[in-house]
Amino acid sequence: WKERISRALGSNDFNVLPQDLSNCNELNEFRNVWSRMKSNQLLWERIRPRLSADKKYAYVVKYHDDSKTESKSDLELPYDLVDSSEKIDIWAFGMLLYSLSTRSSLFHQTHDGNLQNAEVFAKLHDWSKEDARAIILTTVKDALTQDLLLQLLVPEADRLSSMRAILSHPFFGPSSTAAAQKIIQESTESEDLFPQLNEDFKGPVPKPRHTNLFSTETFCRIVFDRLGEIKVPTCFIVLPYELRWDSRSQLLEPQDHKSLALAEKIGLHLLDIHTTTAKLSFWLRVKENLTEQNGKEFKSKIINWIQRARQEESTKIAKEIVSSIKCDQAYEEICVEMLDEEMSISHARAFIRDPMKAAVGLLGESADALLELYPSSQLLYLVDELQGCPSLPVDYTDLTSAVSRDSFYPL
Repeated sequence: WKERISRALGSNDFNVLPQDLSNCNELNEFRNVWSRMKSNQLLWERIRPRLSADKKYAYVVKYHDDSKTESKSDLELPYDLVDSSEKIDIWAFGMLLYSLSTRSSLFHQTHDGNLQNAEVFAKLHDWSKEDARAIILTTVKDALTQDLLLQLLVPEADRLSSMRAILSHPFFGPSSTAAAQKIIQESTESEDLFPQLNEDFKGPVPKPRHTNLFSTETFCRIVFDRLGEIKVPTCFIVLPYELRWDSRSQLLEPQDHKSLALAEKIGLHLLDIHTTTAKLSFWLRVKENLTEQNGKEFKSKIINWIQRARQEESTKIAKEIVSSIKCDQAYEEICVEMLDEEMSISHARAFIRDPMKAAVGLLGESADALLELYPSSQLLYLVDELQGCPSLPVDYTDLTSAVSRDSFYPL
């Protein structure tokens, strides 16, 4: 009966059939096992091979090897069995956490929980850290959850090795700890600058929730952490005066009082431009709150804040305003200026009427004043992206001759 069944199933040897079948010693036993396997279509749907559209590749779910005695060489399968390991359970835990966090699955599935088609199998087969980062940062909102998932839903070599390591992650502790706050701060900075930014700056960048007044060093660190290794200089500055190498500071600096005074004026105008863009973001958020369903309630709040500012400390009220419109605490200074100064001085009235028109007017004034400081000839300097300072090429930094260093610039 074994030979007849083998021929019927297109096999030359009964022993190469699935183990549950080849272990049967009696026909009735084989019949019962066969009936059970035949009726279990859900299992077959889960493990059957999927062919790619071009029929060049087939994808199949691998079995785990839990056997301690049987030699793998005795199993005639088109793939090696996968050794059971804790990292496989960690991947499953990551999938569960992702589903709980997003109310969706990481990979497209059918109604019964199977991967949808060969394309999804191919996506899982080629899964990388970059794929995980692109999807998790886009679909998961909580910073601590993001950080944990980026250590779970990655290729096995990069995955956390044990549940003990997982439970020690800040996700499972108070968000007030130093480790948790560091993760949250880095995530917030990143979202403020480039939410859902992909690796090569391609594609639309969604509107940020709010803009932060970052230092140059913070800005550069966030950008270049996202981009990875930089192949070419991406920063430069055009100045109306010449910089020279200062051996004490080890930097290129203005070398006379006239240039230094000019640099200060340029810096002040650039700061005005930066502050105006921050005010624009703030007042757009205020206007957004005024036009929402509870806009009348928010308008009453504004009137109350202004009235209270005549008697109470403006910094306290500024904190309430920033918290109410869900802006970063860096905007408190703008609120204080609005509450302490006349509307005409802080331009609050103009921004309330038309934020964009008010910002364009102030930016135009600052830009015109800035351009007046530039004569007909300007000098171009490359900038160290991480430090935000004009720099020399690597080959020039160790030169002892000031003449050789100075001869590189201006371009």
